[in-house]
Amino acid sequence: LARHGLKRDMNLAIVGNNRPRLYWSMAAAQSLGAIPVPIYQDAVADEIEYVLNNAEISHAIVEDQEQVDKLLEILPKTSALKHIYYDDTRGLKNYRESVLIEYNDLRAIGEDYDSKNKTFFDDEINKNKSSDRLVPISKKDLSRKCWGFKATIRHGQCDPAGIAYTPKLFDLLNVTVEEWYSSCLGINYYEIIGDRRTGLGYVKASADFFQPCFLGDELEICPMINRIGTSSLSLNLHAFNNDVERFRGHLITVATDLESHKSIKLPHDILEALNAYKSNCE
Repeated sequence: LARHGLKRDMNLAIVGNNRPRLYWSMAAAQSLGAIPVPIYQDAVADEIEYVLNNAEISHAIVEDQEQVDKLLEILPKTSALKHIYYDDTRGLKNYRESVLIEYNDLRAIGEDYDSKNKTFFDDEINKNKSSDRLVPISKKDLSRKCWGFKATIRHGQCDPAGIAYTPKLFDLLNVTVEEWYSSCLGINYYEIIGDRRTGLGYVKASADFFQPCFLGDELEICPMINRIGTSSLSLNLHAFNNDVERFRGHLITVATDLESHKSIKLPHDILEALNAYKSNCE
């Protein structure tokens, strides 16, 4: 797959029944940092077309002739799809489309690539992180369950080329968290810090950037809770433009007493609100 251009953060469609080779395909994609996109074997062509175009899929692994026929039918309607790999060869002997490659041939290509790039597999595995995406995420999937903060990329947030500055995107993540507490959780963020003298500062902040954000882009940023600890909160914030995830923030906050500056347990009302939100999003 790597030899044919599948790279980190790209999507691999997998269409068919539950078969060992299809599950190994998922593992192969994740080894490269790519995201497997499983599709039901009985999905009709129109449904598959939507998924392929929405996820900008260039590589697909399918089970048999039925799935090959579906993908060939919609091939003219997709701009990204370049490679279709198939497992069961029955009925496909006389197919001559250049995009088709048999699964066994793909394995042979991989073995040859591995023999010439001895450290490649281990190097790719070592690039993977616990925060990497394992499944595709759609704004529709999140926003119908979870809260989203809407923001527009302004002139003052961009460089001369009209691309948003990275620090400005982190500012947006912080604004999102503040608004999330007040508008969604029902807890005034500024009273927490001011009147209650409870800090919710960041001990870790990072982000993955999938596509640039440009002047005028309208974003919806959806917070998802990873983990609620005794004192800490781990969040992922997914920033979408239309249904495309542009970047994702990873924030960890710790509750502190702003007089002693020592960590404290999350206040009961905040803990209850966080658990309710997390339950609603699952």
